[in-house]
Amino acid sequence: MENDELLKKLSENSKKSLMFHRICAYCMVGIFLVVGISAYMIVPTAVTTVNKINDVAIAAEDTLSNTNDLIAEMDKTAKELQGIGDNMNNLINENSEAITDSLDKMSKVDFDGLNKAIQDLQDAVGPFANFMNKFR
Repeated sequence: MENDELLKKLSENSKKSLMFHRICAYCMVGIFLVVGISAYMIVPTAVTTVNKINDVAIAAEDTLSNTNDLIAEMDKTAKELQGIGDNMNNLINENSEAITDSLDKMSKVDFDGLNKAIQDLQDAVGPFANFMNKFR
């Protein structure tokens, strides 16, 4: 009798165990379906997003490269401008005395007197020029 009871208990336990195993299997199938559907919905969007990010990164890299080239050109131009400025300073320093003398001489010129002399010359030569133009 004890064996029959033991067999009954084993049979009941086996049925319960089978029921729990089936429940676990159905749960696993449900989880697999949820994960599969989620992957089906999320993966294409994620791939598109990653591709867009990659394109933006490539564009940013190109922009940085172009910026570096531009900065190098600007540095070169700045050095050239500095050299030109230094040359101008040297030229002015070397010729400052001559420039000062020239400006002093120009300031001493009597432009009003010069204009008057030109007018007098024009008044004196003007009639002669008109007379000569008649023989042309």
